[in-house]
This record gives sequence, structure tokens and C-alpha cells, in this order.
Amino acid sequence: MSTQTASSSSSSSSSFSSSSSSSSFKYDVFLSFCRVDTCKDFTDHLYIALRQKGIITFRDDDEILEQGKYISSQLLKAIEESKYAIIAGAFAEAFEKHEKDPKINKEDVQAWKAALKEVGNISGWDLHDRHESIIIQEILERISGELNLIFQSTISKEFVGIESHVMEMLDLYLVEGSGGVRFVGICGMGGMSKTTLALEIYERISGSFEASSFIADVLIVLDDVDGEEQLEALVGNHDWFGSGSRIIVTSRDSHLLRRCGMDDIYTVKGLNNNDVLWLFSWRAFKKPYPEENYVDLSKDLVNYANGLPLALKFLALWLIGDLLVDLAMSD
Repeated sequence: MSTQTASSSSSSSSSFSSSSSSSSFKYDVFLSFCRVDTCKDFTDHLYIALRQKGIITFRDDDEILEQGKYISSQLLKAIEESKYAIIAGAFAEAFEKHEKDPKINKEDVQAWKAALKEVGNISGWDLHDRHESIIIQEILERISGELNLIFQSTISKEFVGIESHVMEMLDLYLVEGSGGVRFVGICGMGGMSKTTLALEIYERISGSFEASSFIADVLIVLDDVDGEEQLEALVGNHDWFGSGSRIIVTSRDSHLLRRCGMDDIYTVKGLNNNDVLWLFSWRAFKKPYPEENYVDLSKDLVNYANGLPLALKFLALWLIGDLLVDLAMSD
């Protein structure tokens, strides 16, 4: 666990820690506070802001951990299942109380202080003489940035070859800060990973949008639309949304997207030869290259798939079945 912690003071402060574990996570953020601290209102506001940003947050409330009690197994489980932890509290006041308590060993208190410094390197946010809204915005930007890095570093092997499509859409059609309302269509035949591309775009930029109000800028993704009435009912026209909003629609029908007034239409292209063989090999052999005896067959199959990811998936499954039959017969 790598941690960054706020410096202790008599005022409330907030610390931020990140988990380096590669295990699966249930929450983006674990948010904890002491109910007697003056920072409770701040934590409530931070919790709301995190949720509005689409950041999945577990809040340690009074029902789970009461002051002075040992950490419950439920709470420990929530900590382990969170990518990041934000701990809000008046650390200096807490240490001062412990130092005055005759039941607590003074050496233990000093050890706790040393541990806090060592783990956190005394960095974070101090609420003393600072506007709450500014600190919350700083935390949101930090968390959103960290989550984006995690997402980019753990992209599934099934997404191979999609990065160029993502960057092309972001650079040409979804430029951040360009203002106005933009309707962007994603077009392509079935199995061309239109949905995968839309999901990737959503994950990449959703943290930049505020979706708590109909008058704010929002990000909407509509997948596999095949009728004009669907778009009319769900997104209407540009006047429905605040400036800066982005509406992404995927469909196999490019004519439908044009009739519905898309500002731009991005046509998803097939994967190139290198990406196709790489993806097929991962599907069939669980490694980035084919088995020696199956190189020629693999190349023939990927040529037959013509860059279509869905076709590659089924051809790989067919080859896996063929391999299993060969193994069974050899036994």
C-alpha cells in the first residue's frame, strides 16, 4: 500500500492512499472520517462530489465503525476492495488526546506518529484557512487522474488495436473544452467493436463531465441504436443539453445517424494484420504468437476474418476445439 498523507495540525485534514494490489476491486475510493471531527460536513460534501463524478465510493459511517472501537472485518474487507483511501480527521487533536490518556503508552503514540509520517510523507490536504470547494476540486482531479492511469494500464487484451480509434475520436470529434453540444455517431458492421470503442471512450472521459443536473454538461452513450424514435425519445436535440455536453451513438446504419443529425460520424475500421494475429493468438493460444505447428493455419484464419474482431473470436474458439480433439485422440 503506497500512501500520501496530510500533515497533522489542529485543523481537520484529509489523507490519500493508493493500493498497489493487482486484485479485483469493488470500490474506487474508501472514504473514512471520525464522527466527532469537525470535518464531517466536508466529508459529506466530498462523498457527494465523488458520486456525482461517477467514482464508486465506500463511506465509513457511524454504523460501521464507532469511535474507539476496533476495525470490523466488514470495514477491513471494504478497505481491501478499494483502489484508493481518503482519510479525513484532525490528526493533531487525536494525538494530543492519546498523549494525555494515562492508559496509553507514550511510546506507542510516538510510534503511531512515526508510522503516519513514514507512510504518508506528510503530503495531502489541510483544511485550515482554505476553501472547502477548492480542496474538494483538487481531490476530484487527483482521484480522476489516478483512476484514468489505472484504466489505461489495465486495458484488456481484447481491446488490442483500439487505442488509435480512441485517440482519433478524442482529437477530431470530442475535443475537451471546445464548448457547444456535439452528437457523435460510431458506425460499422456487426462485430467491429463499436460498443467496445464507446465504452473505452466513456471510461476515458467520463470523469470530465458533471451529470448531476439537466442543465449541466453531460456525457451520454447510446449503444446499438436502430430506430430514429429511440434517439428522439432519449436525446431529442441539442437544446436539451448544456454547453460542453457530448452524446455518442453507436449504430450499424450510417444513414440513420445522418438522418438523426449527428455532428460527426466515425466509421470503425478493421484491425491491421499485426493486431489481428496478436489478438487471435491470445484468444487461441493464450500468448501473443501462434503455436509453431499452427502458424500457417492461424494466418489463413485471420485473413479469412478480414480484421473483424467478432469473427476472430469464433475462429479462435473453433481452433481451440480442434486442438482439444487432437489431444484427446493422441491420448
